[in-house]
Order: sequence, then C-alpha cells, then structure tokens
Amino acid sequence: MLDYERKAKILIKTAMAKQDLDYQKLKELLESKGISITRENLTNKINRGKFSFAFALCLFEVLNIEIN
Repeated sequence: MLDYERKAKILIKTAMAKQDLDYQKLKELLESKGISITRENLTNKINRGKFSFAFALCLFEVLNIEIN
C-alpha cells in the first residue's frame, strides 16, 4: 500500500506545482466546493498520501486532473 500512497502524494504535489498552488490556495479551492478542511489537515493528508477516494476525486476536480 505504501507505493500507492507515495504515488498519490506525488500526483497531487505535481499538479499543485504545475499550477503554482500552495496548500492555502488549495484549501480555498476545496472550500469553494463545500469541503471544509484546515490547512494543517490538508497538508498532512497529502504528505501521507492517505485520503478517501471521494476526497481524491474532489482534489482531481479542483486541480483539473483528468481521469481516463
């Protein structure tokens, strides 16, 4: 499972870097979708690579990551 957690972290952080987003801005984008989360909790989830699939889908949406 650790390999998938690492891949999840890399995917999200790469998308953030491409869009020049920090955790605060990502938090604001999630809040615009009705997701209430602290910056600290968001940072921890992404750095661990552990979050629900539903949360991942929301991240994909706000980061414009397409799933094919």
